[in-house]
Amino acid sequence: MRRGFSRGPSRILWFTLGAVSVAWYMKGKERRAEWDQMMTERQQMWHRRMHEVGQRAETTATQAADSSLESAIASLESLKAKLEERRNNSGSGQ
Repeated sequence: MRRGFSRGPSRILWFTLGAVSVAWYMKGKERRAEWDQMMTERQQMWHRRMHEVGQRAETTATQAADSSLESAIASLESLKAKLEERRNNSGSGQ
């Protein structure tokens, strides 16, 4: 009976267990790297979308403000014209 053979199967078992553990660890590390990359890409996409939405909102707000100002100016010009007309009519009536 050989002494080395009695220890052989346990060494093979531990070697196999170690190899499987390393392979499992490396595969998990790859998956984590893929997950991190996917999350980074999604974050970048989200930031781009939010930037685009912000730009569109800014453009819309600017257009609304311009429209409101133009409307207010038109109303003031109309009131100014009416005041001048009244002044002219009241001045000619005296």
